[in-house]
Amino acid sequence: MPVEPPPPALRPFVPTNEANTVRDETPPASAPPLRPRRHVVGERFTLGQRIVERVLFKRSASVTADLHAAGRDVRGTQLELLGSLIRRARRSDFGRDRDLASIRERDRKLLVRELRSRVPVMNYADHRPYIEATLAGRARALFRPGERIAMFALTSGTTDARKFLPVPRRAVQNHRRGWFVWGLSTFLPDPPALLRGKLALAGDPAEEHSPGGTPCGSISGLLAQLQPGTMKRTYVAPPEAGFLRREASPAGAAARLTEAKYYLQWRFGVHCDVSSFVTPNPASHLNFARWGAAHAELLIDHTARGGLPEDLFAPGGALAGVDLPGSVRRAARRHLPADPARAQALRAIARNAGGLRPADVWANLNIIGCWTGGTLGHYLPLLREFYGDARIRDIGLIASEGRTTIPMQDGTPAGLLDVRGAFFEFVPEERIDQPDPPVLLADELTPGRNYYVLMTTPGGLWRYDIRDVVRCEGYAPPTGSARELKRSAGPGTPSLSFLSKGRNFSSVTGEKLTEYQAAAAVSGALESLGRRLNAYALAPVFHAGSPRYELFAAAGEAPPPAVAAEIDRRLRSLNCEYDAKRASGRLGALAVRPLPAGAWEAWDARRLALTGGVAEQYKRPVLIGDLAFADDIDPPARRSIAG
Repeated sequence: MPVEPPPPALRPFVPTNEANTVRDETPPASAPPLRPRRHVVGERFTLGQRIVERVLFKRSASVTADLHAAGRDVRGTQLELLGSLIRRARRSDFGRDRDLASIRERDRKLLVRELRSRVPVMNYADHRPYIEATLAGRARALFRPGERIAMFALTSGTTDARKFLPVPRRAVQNHRRGWFVWGLSTFLPDPPALLRGKLALAGDPAEEHSPGGTPCGSISGLLAQLQPGTMKRTYVAPPEAGFLRREASPAGAAARLTEAKYYLQWRFGVHCDVSSFVTPNPASHLNFARWGAAHAELLIDHTARGGLPEDLFAPGGALAGVDLPGSVRRAARRHLPADPARAQALRAIARNAGGLRPADVWANLNIIGCWTGGTLGHYLPLLREFYGDARIRDIGLIASEGRTTIPMQDGTPAGLLDVRGAFFEFVPEERIDQPDPPVLLADELTPGRNYYVLMTTPGGLWRYDIRDVVRCEGYAPPTGSARELKRSAGPGTPSLSFLSKGRNFSSVTGEKLTEYQAAAAVSGALESLGRRLNAYALAPVFHAGSPRYELFAAAGEAPPPAVAAEIDRRLRSLNCEYDAKRASGRLGALAVRPLPAGAWEAWDARRLALTGGVAEQYKRPVLIGDLAFADDIDPPARRSIAG
């Protein structure tokens, strides 16, 4: 877990027309209790809720037993899954083109070898003809006759233009099972939290429709719709609060769309006893908290007034251009009454804490679910500033393509390989560029080594290079009775940590610097020197005729040269090629470049518009290998280089 940061320095809270008000010393604890919404009532649950709780945790016994059984024979479990995927695809166009019907499925020793002889490692472009046929309504291009496609998941577009990924019924079941296992391991230490309020930022499962009429959008939105009614009612806002649309795409509508989602979660949430906030990107948690701190007076005023003020979304309003679904407006009429008492309590919190901090607004908010691996670990100390001592649980390596890992502990990005979700193969990181690199199965990994992940999924992807780099942290040993352990095979289930998107590196002089190395050097240097950055990136530039790397950061928080020197030192220790290039003078010493106000926001907006992604899924890269980046984000006319 990250080191505890210094006390928070929130934006000062100045109530409207009360700039000279004496500081209210009344402790927030004296505020009236939260108004129950639906069945979110803290420790007291209804009989029906108790029944649901018992059913869920009873089911956990069978799920846990299934995990243990899979761990006793990981290879057998994987080969059984692979056989079923081959059977289901034999009569598809892809299956006929690759002659999957001729694979001798019963001979497990030859199953993988025969698959590899027919199906090479593939990327999205290789799958595109089959996916486009499926989009047009011919599901048989990738699936057996009669297979129903629930939706097409749209990728976040962080590395390329958006992709359409088929999500058949079996893939939906896999996603739900993976989240169920994650949820059980997360909430078991605190059962009451399961039925308390939940903040969430689900996406829209029907942003558009395919030529064949199938919804295309965020799989998180579909999963939210499919939850049991009792669990749906634990979310502070209706699922449709994440299905917002822009009206005719006016200028700035994309940013207002995200702000509207934050606003709705805050407005519905302040009336509830919230225990958890799960959304993949920790930047969303951070931006949500900062938005609340910056708009405290607006939230307090609207809580006192009740409902959703129409002028907020009307032309000229702060959230103009956002089209609210009717279900959200109806939910607001039912669950957002005028509540002067709660508004008064929020005002006291804001005065005492300097803003509306989630940790102060919701005393029982003790579970934060998000990605913590790779470069995103940089956000964890920042989250502490707003969420206090809440437990932080990595949600696992999960993407539109499918789930790879299920973390079972707090404070680590490592998770158990989801051996029942997809068939996995692994290529050693250092050999990925060889003409014929070795390809390993899940029980053949070496602890401490890094690997690229290949996936064969129920969603029609075959030996798919998802470009994720993971580290094998070890194996969770098999568990069970003495008789079961006697029949177990293999070392157990591998535990994997996400490091970075593969082949995301920079090499202007042959240094082959990876994003993981960049993130490790920057975060380590900042921590060792007691500094903090909200946004940064390393990128190569040509300075005085020779290349060097620069740390791009907003001018208001750009660190001193000592930080640049420490980052440079750490990069040299992490990457021998970088060290050699620095020693020979082929690379200059790393420097800091302060950016003008708004530079990051403008660059993010351009990148998001180019890739077609959504703000909730957007991840700014920590390492940008493009020499044109400097001129893009900081044009020469405004350039100011420090160091």
